[in-house]
Amino acid sequence: MPAFLEHPAIALIAFLVGAAFGIIIFRRFTRGNALPWGWATENVSESPELLIRSLISLGEAVIVLDSRNHVIGASPSAYTLGLIKKQRLAHKKLIEFADKARQTKRDRVRIKSFTLKQGLGDTRSSIQAHAVNIGSEFVVLRIEDLNEALSLDRTRRDFVANISHELKTPIGAISLLAEAIQSALEEPEQLKSFARSLEMEASRLTALVQDIIQLTKVQATEIVGNTQDVDLFTVIREAISQVVIMAEKKGIRIQTSGETSVHIFGDQELLTTLMKNLLENAVIYSDEYTNVNVSLSQEGDVAEIAVTDHGAGISKENQERIFERFYRIDPSRSRATGGTGLGLSIAKHITNKHLGDLTVSSVVGEGSTFTVRLPKSLASDDAPGGTE
Repeated sequence: MPAFLEHPAIALIAFLVGAAFGIIIFRRFTRGNALPWGWATENVSESPELLIRSLISLGEAVIVLDSRNHVIGASPSAYTLGLIKKQRLAHKKLIEFADKARQTKRDRVRIKSFTLKQGLGDTRSSIQAHAVNIGSEFVVLRIEDLNEALSLDRTRRDFVANISHELKTPIGAISLLAEAIQSALEEPEQLKSFARSLEMEASRLTALVQDIIQLTKVQATEIVGNTQDVDLFTVIREAISQVVIMAEKKGIRIQTSGETSVHIFGDQELLTTLMKNLLENAVIYSDEYTNVNVSLSQEGDVAEIAVTDHGAGISKENQERIFERFYRIDPSRSRATGGTGLGLSIAKHITNKHLGDLTVSSVVGEGSTFTVRLPKSLASDDAPGGTE
């Protein structure tokens, strides 16, 4: 090491300058321009560590490949999108695209759009890939998730449809109750009854607005750039803490079982919302003084969370529609419990965003089990520097 770099302050400045230089290079080639200063690309290709550190610190989905298409560096977002499995590209189309980039003139960007099957269900994602050959057969890929732009447009339309469809009932009820209160001012008992009904409708309206906002936020949230290493057991404990008061009011105990350390890359806030909604649903539809069980496990490339209640159960025909927005098995019971019909739809959206699968199995009169399965291709132990 040169003597001047032995001084900590100077070494730190040198590293920061180098990292900034790597980011500038990346920004230049993602705009479709050639890399400047030919000597820089030669240095990077011979020793790509600085470039890798710079690129994976960005919020975008970035992958650095060696000559055999092994992943030698990648951002968390690349794992979240399901692009990498066991340190290899998970899709043949991307492998072929990277091979063509190696045959392209150095520093020139190849751009192509793909539709890829991703995750555990039948999820298909639209992406745009940028690839650049930086020499010595190293290739850098940057992936844009085109689904987010499409989702934003759908979210705008859905938000208007949701409001017009669902807000009419509580607003109409509040209006009628306000009129009834005015005509019952001389009848205290009747007035109290109307006031209680008005309070209930106002609470329902508040819950509905909150759920509509939450669903809209979930649909519009961009997972890429918001990912981190997430401990699923921590997510479960946080979700339980948010519903424990509701459970205690019905004498329901929430119990956990299984593993206590399963990690994936994901959005921790969204995953907590997913679990909170499943637990709320289990508590609302469980009988009093029963148990709700939450189990965490992993098998092969899949992490699994199961939430089991001991309630009325769900018939076969209702199981097919249970994740639809505003669908309620028993509208009268949902009205009494304050359910909005959006909790499971929100849970399904969050699961899909993490390339997972949410299913239900149920026996009428015995209870239901909602199972979330998340691909372990998103797990931190698959990432460079992760757990062995």
